[in-house]
Amino acid sequence: GGRSPARALFVGGKSRSGTKASFGSGRAPIRAGPPSAPLILARSSFGMSKRGLSTFDAFMTTCETMWGVIIFLKFGGLVISSGLLVTLAVIATCTAVQVLNSLACSAVATNGLHSGAYQLLVANLGTTWGTATSLLYYLGMSALATVEICGAVEAVDAGLEAEAWGPDVVTESQYYDEGLLGSAALVLLALLRGFNSHAVHVIGVVVIVVLLLTLASTLAGALRTFSLSSLQSNLLPPRGEDAMGYTELSYLFTFIYPCFAGLFQSVNKAAELRTPYVSVPRAMLGAVLFTGIGLSLIVVAIAASAPRGELSETDFLLHAFPSKYVGLGGTVVVGIGSCVSCLDVAPTILRTIAASGHVPGAESLGLHLLSGRHSEPQRATAFTLLLAVPFAWLGGLEMVALIAAMLFLQMYLTMDVCCCLLASLRAPGWRPRFPNPKAFPLAPAAGAGAALCVVTFYMLSFKLAPLMLMAVVLLGFVISTASGDDELGAGAATTGLFYTIALQALHAIGEDVAL
Repeated sequence: GGRSPARALFVGGKSRSGTKASFGSGRAPIRAGPPSAPLILARSSFGMSKRGLSTFDAFMTTCETMWGVIIFLKFGGLVISSGLLVTLAVIATCTAVQVLNSLACSAVATNGLHSGAYQLLVANLGTTWGTATSLLYYLGMSALATVEICGAVEAVDAGLEAEAWGPDVVTESQYYDEGLLGSAALVLLALLRGFNSHAVHVIGVVVIVVLLLTLASTLAGALRTFSLSSLQSNLLPPRGEDAMGYTELSYLFTFIYPCFAGLFQSVNKAAELRTPYVSVPRAMLGAVLFTGIGLSLIVVAIAASAPRGELSETDFLLHAFPSKYVGLGGTVVVGIGSCVSCLDVAPTILRTIAASGHVPGAESLGLHLLSGRHSEPQRATAFTLLLAVPFAWLGGLEMVALIAAMLFLQMYLTMDVCCCLLASLRAPGWRPRFPNPKAFPLAPAAGAGAALCVVTFYMLSFKLAPLMLMAVVLLGFVISTASGDDELGAGAATTGLFYTIALQALHAIGEDVAL
């Protein structure tokens, strides 16, 4: 009953309270339709006049999540095991997947004003499926925090191993280093985040500077020994093209795809952007293309730095200019800073979900509460810590990176399907600012993006792919059943589907009457 909120906002009409609404009217928030319908904010309540962040700020925030310790620690090993050409092909594939994902996410994100990823998902998928997808996104950020801090520990171990004196590890093995030191670091960083998030934002600026300096140092070290003959010797896999199997390709996708995660960081900043309709798409697409080009240049520099047989996994890190300690120290700082950034975002997502009341038990645990001197989501941070610490004991970066990649990929797949439905069914409230649906084939692009997401799922792990694809469905039904909500839709995508079905039924009745 009643018009959808998107229709009331974009087309114009009256809500149940009788207030006429149209986009940009400056009036208060509008809710039309059933109580479970999502709330889309009008311009005045969104507070756009008070926002000061630019497109560059959104771009840098997105890149900060994408560029982490994996680049410095694992890309040398990828070139050694698979060769330059295959590595470049996987980078190009991940770039293509994320470009399509960015287009779909941009279309949905600019179809109304949304102050964060959770609000965006709920507005388009409804409370049940939006909440389920957001929870998996939250878990992905928690896993990514562990990837970064374990990478920092691995950089410390790489430095110890490179020294002629002393032990190669801090404890008795690298496994316990990552488990014990990683867990201890997670606790300390979670305490910092729970005490004052302003300090986290300051750390973020420092990390970006250190990341750029570390990249410059490691690239300068690789380019010092640049040789075309070395580049040629590392073009193909060490055992030839025929030796490349599923295991080798899965290994490549496991460490390359997480470097493209973080598209929704710009959406999370939407409430602080001066021009969210422009900044969000530009930040997404710009970060993906910049990352694709940057990673390609890095692996080319690594392949040309030493001939086959002399190149080792940690050369890119240890041959940094002017000293290996610049590369090692920078990687540790980047890992710590990126971990803090993830621990800043994840509890915020969890608190927003808990405050909505759609997850049974979340409010009873107090996950929606702000506490402390600086009003921080301390309980949500503590809960995130409890989830992140076990990831540190899974036995290395590969498994944690795999889990994080699949969780992020699931969210992008959901957005592709949502965009494809909205564009195909021409829902009443479907008015994306970018890309223009009249000039760009959104439905085929989103469908292609969804197909590539499924292919990437199976490239990451053939066994875990169907489990992850079913996880969001199962989680949605659990949330719906436990909360007593029988309505599984109510988002713009499902509303558009119901609208189209109803319209077709009316047309069929009209034809029967005419006959």
